[in-house]
Amino acid sequence: MGGLRFWLGYAWWPALILATLAAFFLAPTLYLMSQSGQPREDMTGEVVRFGTGPGGWSPRTIVVVRLADGRSRDLRATMAQLSHCRPGSRIGLIRQGAMIFVAPRGCRAPR
Repeated sequence: MGGLRFWLGYAWWPALILATLAAFFLAPTLYLMSQSGQPREDMTGEVVRFGTGPGGWSPRTIVVVRLADGRSRDLRATMAQLSHCRPGSRIGLIRQGAMIFVAPRGCRAPR
């Protein structure tokens, strides 16, 4: 601890805060990365409504989906995925670990 105090001086508390913040941001990232190796499960949901959310340069398209168990989720989707969707229509979803994504074909029937 003496060597650490020599290098940090009186700035030990900002270093502690930075280390704590890094841990809070690193833990969810590692959790989500560990979920990517999970098996994929195809599922369907019902489109409730559409909206927009904050994006980098332009707003992102958000679709609110009701899952089979009755819960609602806000999911990001592209306009191509939502081209045949209306409120009340069925939409294809992919569950991978704890994450749920809109399937590439969206509301279009599988071939």
